[in-house]
Amino acid sequence: MGPKKLAETINSDIKEAKDLITKYFKAFPKIKIFLDTLGDSGKRTGMIRTFPPFSRVRWFDNWTPKMYNNKDSFMELGSIERASKNTPIQGSSADMTKLALVYLYKTIKENNYPVKIVMTVHDQIDTICPEEFSEEWRVIMTEQMNKAANVIIPNGLLKSETSITKRWSK
Repeated sequence: MGPKKLAETINSDIKEAKDLITKYFKAFPKIKIFLDTLGDSGKRTGMIRTFPPFSRVRWFDNWTPKMYNNKDSFMELGSIERASKNTPIQGSSADMTKLALVYLYKTIKENNYPVKIVMTVHDQIDTICPEEFSEEWRVIMTEQMNKAANVIIPNGLLKSETSITKRWSK
């Protein structure tokens, strides 16, 4: 997110948000390089992809090859750059969630587990099951979600967080 959105999120002023962003990228320079590369790629090509193996394409409808070095296209290129930085991350997260849903559904059906998938919110999957099965299901669900994440980010760094609650929580 940019400084304005960060300032609103953490209830601070824009200067403090800018300072935090600068410190973050100073601590993690490879992330800045990665994001800048994504942003530039979208501006140059008019499209960006999610991570393999799905590699879904997002086309930027207002993009033209002449825009890249055109100062009059500053606003549109800024929008494309932001979307190019966001799409691979958010889109790949959506890919992982959808793949996890497939794995969970198959696991439930193949094993006749007493579980229902009830809701998905962004990268959160909510299920219901009898209380006496909840701990076993939490372990199974974690395994299946991690399996989906490993298809897209195979280094194993992404780990799902699963919890057992009596009601929906964020």
